[in-house]
Amino acid sequence: MKIEPETTEHRERPRPRVPAVPRPGQIALALAVALLGFLLATQFRASEDLQGRLAGEREEDLALLLANLQQRSDALIEETVALRIELARAASSQDQERVLAENAARQLADLRMLLGLVKARGPGIEIVVADPEATVAADTLVDTVQELRDAGAEAIEINGVRVVAETSFSGSPGSIRVNRATSLRAPYQIRAIGHPQTMAEAMRIPGGVVDAVTARPAATIDITEHESMVIASLHPAPRFSYATPT
Repeated sequence: MKIEPETTEHRERPRPRVPAVPRPGQIALALAVALLGFLLATQFRASEDLQGRLAGEREEDLALLLANLQQRSDALIEETVALRIELARAASSQDQERVLAENAARQLADLRMLLGLVKARGPGIEIVVADPEATVAADTLVDTVQELRDAGAEAIEINGVRVVAETSFSGSPGSIRVNRATSLRAPYQIRAIGHPQTMAEAMRIPGGVVDAVTARPAATIDITEHESMVIASLHPAPRFSYATPT
């Protein structure tokens, strides 16, 4: 009798199934769908409740409710219009304040220029008056400054001294003083910023500055136009002892 060896068959056991882990996007989508369904159901029930309540109301009550809703809507519209008007006024007020501030800044800059408190740059002319025999008087310099101002000069200096509204000239030929303190020595170098051609022509008008200078013995005058020049001299800020702004 033949005995067959016993064989054992190895069968693979079924592996337990691991539940899939939902991704964050799937969770968010599921929550959004659930929330949307809840809102729709709530709105539907609210709509049904409102329809049920309105169905039980009398026509007079419905008319009163409609009138109240219309009044509330009109009030909201009026409030919206009022807010828009206030917003427009506020924007306009801000624009006006900005314009006023810009104008004040420009006026302040102009005043500082007129007072000689800041340097000046621009086109202009340079006048050199030679007076080897000391025959040019202070009134000639006064006339020169006045003619330059009439011709539109916006900044003037003489021998490095800034000329402003309160500048004065005194003394005798050869010993001219400006502001009764600083002595001016020839040659007199006058620099003015403004329209070069206009100021140069103002110096040359018959009976004007050029004729007055050349009429003096040995005195000469030379005028040069510049497209750009700098007046770097400054005038001290004025101090007021009695006058106050009003």
